[in-house]
Amino acid sequence: MDRKGALRFPSASTHPPTCPSIIILTTLTNPPILITQLFGGSEDAFVREISFVDPATQNVTITSVNLSLSQFATCYEQIRYTPVSAYQTEFTQTAEVQARMALWRSAADGLEKWLVQRFEQNAQLGKTGFTEVLRNLWEERHRVPLTQS
Repeated sequence: MDRKGALRFPSASTHPPTCPSIIILTTLTNPPILITQLFGGSEDAFVREISFVDPATQNVTITSVNLSLSQFATCYEQIRYTPVSAYQTEFTQTAEVQARMALWRSAADGLEKWLVQRFEQNAQLGKTGFTEVLRNLWEERHRVPLTQS
């Protein structure tokens, strides 16, 4: 991260392109009791996340899809960090939510609406948290050491 908060990576001349990083995330969620009773499951949510870092363009792309309760609904998400200038990074995020309950179209529509709202809330929390982590790393890196007298 540079002086103004833009995310930066080493130049391509010193580092070869990286392979995708694939991880399975586990998070504790707080689903409404009705959702847990209707669909089963638990407070543990599992997500497959794939991260791509391109040192040549300094682009970062992160894709994810839910594994928990995917027989009922899926959420495909893509996040991209793209350098705009030496001092700014553009953040874009898209998501596609699909309910998989063809027999109960109105229930599926309601589930999709709830999932979109939940996704928006979680996305804002995630962005805020990630921004704070980057800010702390930048401040720690640029902290002036105190000299002892």
